[in-house]
Amino acid sequence: MKTVYLKRAFKLAAVGIAMVVLYFFFADLLKFNNSNSEMHVRNFYREPENSIDVGLIGASEMYADYSAPLAYQKYGFTSYNLCLAGTTGGVYRSMISEMLSRQAPQLLVIEVNGFLYREDELQDEAKLRQWIDNMEKNVRWADVIENRVEPGDRINYYFDLLKYHSNWENPKDLLTRQCDIDRNYSSEVSLCKSMGIRTQTNNEVTTGENKNKLTSLGESYLRETIDYCREQGLTNVLFFRAPHNKKLNKKTNQQLEDIITKSGYDYVNFEYISEDIGIDIKQDYFNKEHLNAFGCEKFTDYLGGYITENYDIDTSHTEKVDSLWAECVDYTVRVFDTLKERTLKEEGRYYREFSDMKW
Repeated sequence: MKTVYLKRAFKLAAVGIAMVVLYFFFADLLKFNNSNSEMHVRNFYREPENSIDVGLIGASEMYADYSAPLAYQKYGFTSYNLCLAGTTGGVYRSMISEMLSRQAPQLLVIEVNGFLYREDELQDEAKLRQWIDNMEKNVRWADVIENRVEPGDRINYYFDLLKYHSNWENPKDLLTRQCDIDRNYSSEVSLCKSMGIRTQTNNEVTTGENKNKLTSLGESYLRETIDYCREQGLTNVLFFRAPHNKKLNKKTNQQLEDIITKSGYDYVNFEYISEDIGIDIKQDYFNKEHLNAFGCEKFTDYLGGYITENYDIDTSHTEKVDSLWAECVDYTVRVFDTLKERTLKEEGRYYREFSDMKW
């Protein structure tokens, strides 16, 4: 009799294990929100631990305006853009926490646009999920769900198949995502790191000031981010505003500067010196907010120089790390040469680090 019970228990256990495996398989297979953001997060975990000198946090400005391999080529420091499309300052604390769990950056660089969205955008589920659904399922994942998701909605984050189960109705999107994943993992690490650039110049040149405001919620996220950095004992933290077609209004810029600098951290608005950077408003943007390959090269050079001039970054690495980054540089230089050629032709296509360049 005891043997019979053991056999039944074994069968039930086997069935249970099979169901769990199938659940996770379909949960990952059907998950689809933003492939670009998903790969930025996936690729972060592929970087060798404690190999990143400069950690960058932000939204789409970071992966359009800055190239980590090009900065390494000229200045020698390694960096990674942990950034997602439209991500908000509400998850910056979590993103920094995840960065520090695997890396020990000598400098943390944070782009401030994530604090400047409207309050409804700051709480947008799609933007929130781009981070939560793609990060590793660990204690920090559970923490951000508890702190940023309403109690009644948390079950859909803990069991994301509840959210994505209907995606089977969109096989084309799922197939595209799987192709993106396959290309993304064709190399040991992401060769371009985080990248998202369109091969065109901006046809919507605008003047005047950007009307974005620092709402009370945005300010609370900014102060939370600052407090967390201080709690972690981070001394080198640079907050900055990336170049945009329209410059941030002076009142909001002053608010940001006052809050950040009074906390003991640095703040620079690179929009106000975009002419010194050499950015051409008609030639170096691909839309009103993001730089194209020409602009990205210029800003990467300027930001890399600013970092090395103002912060003491030790650029010594293991032979393995330098070998990986040399490969990244070789590939990224080829990519940017191609992107610039296609931009001059106003091709108008969007390229990511996992795109098939079709040389």
